[in-house]
Amino acid sequence: MASASIELQLSAALDSLEVLSVALHQFVEPLSLDPAVVYQADLAASEALTNIVRHGVNYDNNQYVKVKLICDGSCLKMTLIDHGKQIPADILSTLSHAP
Repeated sequence: MASASIELQLSAALDSLEVLSVALHQFVEPLSLDPAVVYQADLAASEALTNIVRHGVNYDNNQYVKVKLICDGSCLKMTLIDHGKQIPADILSTLSHAP
């Protein structure tokens, strides 16, 4: 399977959930992935964008989220990047030591 990738810039708003879902489905359509994998990727993308909107940018739809979708062989990678509020270092440290 050949490598493929796309980048999107979406408004950090819940209205962007549908745009993200459609873009993801269009991206993976030619890749012939298992529908269960596509469903899980769509669910993960929706949850990540929702968390960015709610917790990272606090519903500030003047902010943007960069989305990268990459498929290289048998691996689908999805990255969402925002410039919102970071998770405090002490919480990240605690999470990194969790079993």
